[in-house]
Amino acid sequence: MQTFTFITADQHRVVVFAISYAHAVGVYALRHETIHGQFPKTLCSDVWRAPEAHSQRHLDAALASQMTGVGHYDPQSGWTI
Repeated sequence: MQTFTFITADQHRVVVFAISYAHAVGVYALRHETIHGQFPKTLCSDVWRAPEAHSQRHLDAALASQMTGVGHYDPQSGWTI
């Protein structure tokens, strides 16, 4: 499992947990289409940047879970995927 970061058209970062870049693109595109009703016009991938107050322990636990999807981070409880 790996993390991939996509930048939306409005400069929002979306972190995707997936087994490969191709899989991450599919997850991101499906999320975008579900929310916006259309396939994203561009897919902009960025290097991983840890969220503010990020814990490596939280990331290790999320990766170990082997869950695929869009991640949301909370400094207290860790990653929700």
